[in-house]
Amino acid sequence: MRNAFLIAAREYLENAKTKGFWISIIALPVVLMISLAAPAFLQDKALPTRYFVIIDPAQAFEPHLVPEIENEYLVSLNAGLEGYLIEHSLPDKLAQAQDELKNWSVSADAGKAMVDLTPYLKAGTPEFSPPKKPFELVPLPESVRDIQDPEMIIEKLRPALRGESLSLESGVGVPLFALIYYPDPEVSPEAPIQYWSSNPGEDSLRQKVESVANQLARTRAFSALGMDIKSIESTLAIQVPFKEFDARKDKGEEQVRLTDKIRQWAPSAFVYLLFISLFAVMQMLLNSTIEEKSNRLLEILLSSVRPIEIMIGKLVGNGLAGLTLVGVWVLLLAGFGIFRLQGDSAISDSLSSAITSSNLIPAFLLYFILGFLLYSGLFLMIGSLCQTVKDAQSYTGFFMIVMMVPLMTMFIIPRDPNGVLAVTLSWIPFYTPFAMLNRLSGNPSVWEIIGTSILCLVTIAIILFFASRVFKTPLLPPHPAINRPTNPEGRRFSGIFPLRKMNGGETFLT
Repeated sequence: MRNAFLIAAREYLENAKTKGFWISIIALPVVLMISLAAPAFLQDKALPTRYFVIIDPAQAFEPHLVPEIENEYLVSLNAGLEGYLIEHSLPDKLAQAQDELKNWSVSADAGKAMVDLTPYLKAGTPEFSPPKKPFELVPLPESVRDIQDPEMIIEKLRPALRGESLSLESGVGVPLFALIYYPDPEVSPEAPIQYWSSNPGEDSLRQKVESVANQLARTRAFSALGMDIKSIESTLAIQVPFKEFDARKDKGEEQVRLTDKIRQWAPSAFVYLLFISLFAVMQMLLNSTIEEKSNRLLEILLSSVRPIEIMIGKLVGNGLAGLTLVGVWVLLLAGFGIFRLQGDSAISDSLSSAITSSNLIPAFLLYFILGFLLYSGLFLMIGSLCQTVKDAQSYTGFFMIVMMVPLMTMFIIPRDPNGVLAVTLSWIPFYTPFAMLNRLSGNPSVWEIIGTSILCLVTIAIILFFASRVFKTPLLPPHPAINRPTNPEGRRFSGIFPLRKMNGGETFLT
């Protein structure tokens, strides 16, 4: 087996030398980091402030909608201030600054906040830049304020909704994003609210308008029954204390915490990581096999190494390359998580506890090995049968469809980890690594873990057996009949066969 380990070392080093290997190592963490940071960046930098106007003849809607929008903005402002503190405050002053931030009124503006923050900040700290307001109310233009007919006002403002600039009192022109017409509920109680927008795809403002309008309608209905408005508001503000318990936990520890929520959904993230890593390793294995066939390197290897040793070497070398890939991914993502969550001890501690106190990491390693051996045998057969990567695409397409099933069920299984779908997929060997890893939050029984693993190992043994037969048969290209060697009895060999020592001591293709 020494030759197999030499080939494994060569496979590993050949993969590690390629630019694609290092690009793969960096690409996934970078993409995930960008996907996590992009929404906040787009909200703060890329998306402009959306301006809207309200036609409210009775002034019954604007005083309720605007505070809701302002309060939502102040929540994001507070979040921005907290991130600013984490990044720029003095290490020994961070906790004190965060406590003071919590004591500020929700109506505190950015200027007041900066004055209060100064004693806690490092020297030379850049000035706090508050986030953009997502929506801002602008007054109706003077040209339409004296018009009594709302429909005429809407018609006059439609060009501004189509892209023309709307002139404000300051003389600045802004694009109009939305127009809201709220009819007088006393005059027309059944009239619908009209919401005009230049982009129906952005419906967050519409949802806010609808929510506030429904709340006002309910308040009016209660008031019509003789209830006091303040009593109505205090009644609607009532929130019942709620605690969630897990019946599977020991007595005294039944209450569900953030750690439990993370532990339930963390396996889905590991399933995605398993899929990406197996896909990357399978591509490396397939490309390596086809490339060595096309440049006749396998012919040279066969002169001194048995086909089974080549196959084992390829499996071990590419498997170690895959583990290296996954290991670096995990370290980079963990470092990114620690950096993003510094200062938020509740989430970071819960995340750390959820991963370290569970069997996620050893289970991931186990199912990575099972998944790798399972699919590597299939991809070795494809690589040994095809002359080019283009030839292999028709075969790999089918297996890619098969491997997509775990992704489609990735967020379904944690909702019912011991349900029919989860259990069925667990007993299908091609899905066992993904399904069982995703079911860890449901604590599957020991006999299921052992039984599905044994079935998966039996399937792996069968696939690798056939893979070894298929792998060694078409390694060498066919020779013309005139060049085919003969055995000691003078018979020609047909087809392509690996090297074997004959009884007479001569080496023939058999």
